[in-house]
Amino acid sequence: MSAQARFAQAMVAWLNARFAHKGIVITEHTPLFKGVIDSLGILELIAWTEVNTGETIPDEDIRMDNFGTVARIARTFVCEEIHAHG
Repeated sequence: MSAQARFAQAMVAWLNARFAHKGIVITEHTPLFKGVIDSLGILELIAWTEVNTGETIPDEDIRMDNFGTVARIARTFVCEEIHAHG
């Protein structure tokens, strides 16, 4: 499994536990700003992303388009391993 896929899987689990309202299931492609996460929740989302990538997100990268879905967050902020294992 790729680093982006592992990150996305972990984030989806966290988002569902933290933000999913009754009857809603958040997936990698769920628009996060359409009733899922509010303005305070975005701060939690950014912090969770930083902790789980081990990187500080530069202010200029904190834009709605970079945080619109889990898939977009993973593509934007998770680097894939370049070398093969083994």
